[in-house]
Amino acid sequence: MLLLSVLAKKKEKEVPVWLMRQAGRYLPEYRKLREESKSFLDLVFSPKIATEITLQPIKRFDFDAAILFSDILVIPLALGQQVSFEQGLELSPIDVEDIRVHAKEISHKLAPIAQTVQETRKELAKDKALIGFAGGPFTVALYMLQGTSKKGFDEALSFAYTQTKAFEKLLDDLTEATTYYLLDQIKAGVNAVQLFETWGALVPWHKQKEWLLKPLQTMIHAVRKDYPDFPVITYLKGVGGFVPYYASHSRTTAVSLDSSYPLELLDDIECVIQGNLDPHILLNGGAFMEQSVCSIKKALKGRPFVFNLGHGILKETPLEHVEQLMKFLRD
Repeated sequence: MLLLSVLAKKKEKEVPVWLMRQAGRYLPEYRKLREESKSFLDLVFSPKIATEITLQPIKRFDFDAAILFSDILVIPLALGQQVSFEQGLELSPIDVEDIRVHAKEISHKLAPIAQTVQETRKELAKDKALIGFAGGPFTVALYMLQGTSKKGFDEALSFAYTQTKAFEKLLDDLTEATTYYLLDQIKAGVNAVQLFETWGALVPWHKQKEWLLKPLQTMIHAVRKDYPDFPVITYLKGVGGFVPYYASHSRTTAVSLDSSYPLELLDDIECVIQGNLDPHILLNGGAFMEQSVCSIKKALKGRPFVFNLGHGILKETPLEHVEQLMKFLRD
């Protein structure tokens, strides 16, 4: 597989491509399934439908990898918190002191997602990689504590700053639960996993090692223990100068960069780079998008590189612009 060859740091003539949040509201075939379902989570926990959604972008755009259709907030669900997406994201209140993590319970509650992996891998072409994923503990903790994403994370951060021991217990619990979830995905057949710390920019600089590096490092170490060469990609949005330190201390296979990260500052990063076209540039397409793609490829020429966006595809993105991007990359 082209993507896995690059993650193994082998030089390839082509640049592998997959776009974050492939399945989503920008695809009419996805919107049709969503309209027919009772809830978003019904899609996630229906292996047949989730497999179909996972494969939709591959069938339409021929990306080099498919990303599992799921959500980072299945871990709170597995830990007993109610999660709803129907009236905007809502999570029920939870006492972090009452959380108990059990491997068998995590596996049981998230078994439909493992089944989706198995069914998708059977249907996916052999030359295509299947990427599993999970949310980073800090990002998931913010959602669990805030209970919504509508008003920022003031309450969650206040909890972290004033009840630090309880917050760090929550990070430990999420690290353990997410590790079990990642291992179940790997056993089911994913070819790589990506960890999303979407809200890493909200970590105070003096807590980055403890609240970002340590949990991710622990999970990667657990994966490496059972699967020594398994590819792990990490996405840390908005952490800037912390990226080189993280890359050299985490044993991650690749770092996925957000759109703000200057590609001229990669000399200190030895692992594979993934990124980092601004989704708004894809939204508008045209000549400026092609110029931006050329700038990215020029900056990363000669090193292992996976082309991707700096964040997920925006729902308003015209399909013609994704087609333009893929044609330009392939040509």
